[in-house]
Amino acid sequence: MSFAAAITNLLQLLQTLGPSHGPPTPPDPEAVAPPDDQAVPGRQNIDWAKIIVAFSLASAIDIALLSVQVHSQLPLVFYFLELAILLAFTCFFIGKTVHSNSPLVAQVLERFGIFFGVSAFFISITIPFPAVWFKCIACFIYVVSWLVIFFCNSYSLVK
Repeated sequence: MSFAAAITNLLQLLQTLGPSHGPPTPPDPEAVAPPDDQAVPGRQNIDWAKIIVAFSLASAIDIALLSVQVHSQLPLVFYFLELAILLAFTCFFIGKTVHSNSPLVAQVLERFGIFFGVSAFFISITIPFPAVWFKCIACFIYVVSWLVIFFCNSYSLVK
């Protein structure tokens, strides 16, 4: 089996795991547009699984090709990046697979997948930074982002 055929089979498998939305339909000019103050269902719901799985697959292929091209040992940070990508992909894959049997477990795995995917993004962004203080700023932004998310989810600002 060739590499392209394996990727095609993997993408088809991932599409069968997620809900099928079909091709987008053109908007009906006769339909009435909802008022601006009402949220359109599904527009704010970003499918993080597809985004992070695509990022994971592309990054894994890039790192694999890089390790073949460079015939020396990669820096340790690449192994942390690979681990974060692997954990994100695994969490999303298992979450999508067990969703019909255990929706709560799937939701927890999806959140862990988002955590590992965002962590992989921050790791990959900081790799080429030349100075340590750039990396410290990126780590600070990473920690502050997670603290804001934690506090916003823990303490509802709207009563």
